[in-house]
Amino acid sequence: MSADDVAYIMASGIVAVGSDGRGMHAVDDAAAATHPRSYGTFARVLGLYTREKGILALEKAVHKMTVCLQRVWA
Repeated sequence: MSADDVAYIMASGIVAVGSDGRGMHAVDDAAAATHPRSYGTFARVLGLYTREKGILALEKAVHKMTVCLQRVWA
């Protein structure tokens, strides 16, 4: 999948953002090996697609990570 494809998908109004990473406690789990998605999914959306590339407004990004997911799983 190309970067242009990902940008198009991120901009879609029907796409939510979630992660299958597990919650990690910064102190208690500091020595645990984990996959980067346990920490980086939401930071990447906010940093890359919202702040750097301007593909999503901050409000839309937060919506995709909260309300959209709630509607999918409700």
